[in-house]
Amino acid sequence: MSCFANDVALVGTKTPDPTRHVNYVQGMVLGVDDFTQEFAYLAGRDQWLARDLLGYGTVRGLAVDIEDDKAKASDSLQKWKVTVTSGAALDPCGRLICVPRDQCGYLNDWLKGHADAVGKKVTGVEGSLDLYLTLSYGDCPTDSVPIPGEPCRSESELKAPSRIADDFLLELSVDPPTQMEDEWLGKFMAWLGKVRVDAGSGVTPEDFAKKVGAWEPEAAEPPLVQPTSDWLRDALRVWATKLRPAAYGRSCGCATTTTSCHDERVLLARITLTVEQPSGQPWRVKALSKLDESARPVLIHLRMLAQQLHPLTPTTASATTPSEPTASQPVRVTVSTIRTVAAGKLRGDNVADGPVLGKLRIAGVEPGKITFTFDGYAKPADEHQYIVKVLALSHANVRAPVVRFLAYTDEGFVLRVNPNSKANSTVAILEQIEFILEVDEIRNTP
Repeated sequence: MSCFANDVALVGTKTPDPTRHVNYVQGMVLGVDDFTQEFAYLAGRDQWLARDLLGYGTVRGLAVDIEDDKAKASDSLQKWKVTVTSGAALDPCGRLICVPRDQCGYLNDWLKGHADAVGKKVTGVEGSLDLYLTLSYGDCPTDSVPIPGEPCRSESELKAPSRIADDFLLELSVDPPTQMEDEWLGKFMAWLGKVRVDAGSGVTPEDFAKKVGAWEPEAAEPPLVQPTSDWLRDALRVWATKLRPAAYGRSCGCATTTTSCHDERVLLARITLTVEQPSGQPWRVKALSKLDESARPVLIHLRMLAQQLHPLTPTTASATTPSEPTASQPVRVTVSTIRTVAAGKLRGDNVADGPVLGKLRIAGVEPGKITFTFDGYAKPADEHQYIVKVLALSHANVRAPVVRFLAYTDEGFVLRVNPNSKANSTVAILEQIEFILEVDEIRNTP
């Protein structure tokens, strides 16, 4: 294991235009600029593909841990150790970053070297401090070889690097990296997850697209949509054409915006500390409050997504002993949705007061019992269930009617109605009672 240094100077190279490649014509003499330009074009295409189609974040490894190093207890500067395991990531510009070996560093050592930055964040001699552990791409020249040149050169001019090696930089900062696109994406998908389908919704596909286009990270609940509208496709189209360009915020790649920033760091973790500065001594860690990786962007490989989306076949379980999932036995994944299928205000003689959803109606009246049904009704089974909400209204002849759910039948759902505290009421009395009902359907979809 090796520990990253306090200050690492990464030598970068000037990148030519990544949208141009060499057009070789017979007789041309290719020079350094031509080879550099061709590499920039090929590398730029790969980065463009990764950046715009895959995203960025941790790909594998790079686990973060903090420990109170007991072996260094006598040395306060090397007491709190941060460890990052080996792994790989994609940065916001589409470049692969490889950390070949586990890395470590000491928090107190960092605090001592960044006293000014800490002092700007902490008021007084003790307080809470957030540090952000980030990973960045870098490159460095290597493999020096002799090069021809003029006589009487200095020793530094006799050789030049023949290779550019990929490198990385792990660092702590008091300022978080800019990752507006990742934050917007998470909030937008959470907003879409709250969309409800309602057959009675008056929202047209055009209205819904306008609401999506006006979406903001702190937007309210989404509107109801009609079952016939292709609302998900409309939402994704607006995200790709309007919202994502506004959240892109990168200075690399195609069609950058005026608000772009040059921040290519990948967030690994936010470390919340309680720090103190004893009189005449440097800043040091008093306690570790939290190691938070919830904002870390993560990329899931396609094989895992394919397994998740693949329709899984349930296995037959024993009637007496439930089968538990094993490594070779897939787990059936279902998604539950809820929607209102019927609603309205209806009297016992099947007379509606106002609009009715789902053609809610009375299928039969018996002494003490009344049966309701609606279009599309089916007796509940394993894949769906109904939630019935009902309120019975009192009037001059019927006081305090008590309503209880009785059963689901093939014709509809049956309610027990006891007006005026009578065990069984006549049909004539039931036909005078007004009911306000709402029926929601919960359905499981594999």
